[in-house]
Amino acid sequence: MKACPDQYEKLMLDVHNELSPREQAEWQAHLAHCLGCRTEHSAMKKMLRDVCDQIPAATLAPDRADSMTRNILTLTAKPSGGWWRKWLGRATPRWIPALATASVCLIMLTWFGYTVIKPTGVTNTGGVITAQIPKEDLEIINNLYLLKEMDALNKLVQAVDFYEYGPPKPHDLLEGAGPRKQAKGYV
Repeated sequence: MKACPDQYEKLMLDVHNELSPREQAEWQAHLAHCLGCRTEHSAMKKMLRDVCDQIPAATLAPDRADSMTRNILTLTAKPSGGWWRKWLGRATPRWIPALATASVCLIMLTWFGYTVIKPTGVTNTGGVITAQIPKEDLEIINNLYLLKEMDALNKLVQAVDFYEYGPPKPHDLLEGAGPRKQAKGYV
């Protein structure tokens, strides 16, 4: 008698002990009333036992067995930490929260310093840093070209005086009022 065609997959799974508990209960109920499946089930179990008895067991050298055992244990072992643990070594991680907190505080203070606190006296205008200068000094800087012209005029006066009166006398330089100033009506 042959097994039921729709139960053949369950027969194979049962022979190899692959059925779930629920499927196993359904299969046992079917075997109780189906003679064909019961006969086929017994024949397959007997055939598998005979084949297993006739095949010699595989031998494995002890050093190879130890190597395989170590590899399997290494692969199945749960890693003890993340990438940072490997990077830091096996150091205790008690200081890591403190380091993270310090880093966050440093970043916040840096951001706060750049965005909220404006340096006094210095402004950035288009990549050029200018200082805030008092009004009197700003007028001098704005009229700097006049000061340069006055300096040029002073040198011109010295050159003309040298041409007219010759080199200055030592006592003229010390007293400040020599014949040149007297000739021009300064005194």
